[in-house]
Amino acid sequence: VYVLALLCSQTLDVLAHKCQVIVIFSLKTARCDDLNLQSIPKDLDRDIKVLSFAGNGLTYLGVDSFKRYLSLQEIYLVENHVHSISPDAFRGLRNLQILDLEGNRLKHIPSPSFKHLSSVRSLSLKGNPISYITDDSLDFLPNIEELIFENCWLKRIDPGAFHGLEKLQEVNIVNNELTTLD
Repeated sequence: VYVLALLCSQTLDVLAHKCQVIVIFSLKTARCDDLNLQSIPKDLDRDIKVLSFAGNGLTYLGVDSFKRYLSLQEIYLVENHVHSISPDAFRGLRNLQILDLEGNRLKHIPSPSFKHLSSVRSLSLKGNPISYITDDSLDFLPNIEELIFENCWLKRIDPGAFHGLEKLQEVNIVNNELTTLD
């Protein structure tokens, strides 16, 4: 009985750290919020469309971090500790529409990491300690419609930072340290 109780207890502990997969508005969604996870799980359904991974301990996105989940349309990595992203972290995500990196520790825009994100329409870097946007920071986002830089530490935006982003409709730069804007 003791062994059985111990096994059941360990099984419950494992289940307590599992992501919940549900369907919301016809989108298979993996909810992995606040589970103290250090990496993207490799055992979720391959056909998930939305990954919510808020409030975990993720610090780095390595090469092919989402390789198993090529159907992803939305990724929410809010309030982790991401400070670095591999240039090939998002490789293969041809359907990704929304990328939310709010509240992480990115000190600059990880431009090389965006080279695989030509389909992204909305990007949030809100609440990251980013101090400038260079002329080439957003070059790999031709379909971007919405950029959110609210509550960053922006001091400078180069004059050509948004050049070539013809679909861009909204740029949120509320609550930053900008003194001038060309």
